[in-house]
Amino acid sequence: MYKKGARAERELQRLLESRGFAVVRSAGSGKSVSPDLLAIRRGMAVGFECKAVDKEVLYLRSEQVEKLGEWKEKAGVPVLIAWKRKGLWRFVPLSPRVSWSEAERSGIRLEDLERFF
Repeated sequence: MYKKGARAERELQRLLESRGFAVVRSAGSGKSVSPDLLAIRRGMAVGFECKAVDKEVLYLRSEQVEKLGEWKEKAGVPVLIAWKRKGLWRFVPLSPRVSWSEAERSGIRLEDLERFF
């Protein structure tokens, strides 16, 4: 499972870099309390917790959501879940449970992410 997640992190890193973001991948991502990726563009930053899950519902441990929320408060940087499912990326707010239909309806698409930066 870790290999799939690490592959997704590197893929998203490359996609963001190709769109003009400076991206840092967290050392020991998956085990740390910081987001997997930190993307910066034009002086604005966002953290991404990357998940590559093909199921209809994505679950995060409440402890993980809590720790990422604490990191978000300390850093003053928003954190989004970057969910890859069936080749598509959607970006949604931190939550212990997100359905793909919610992510499709209200999540941010990769091509729309650039508008925020």
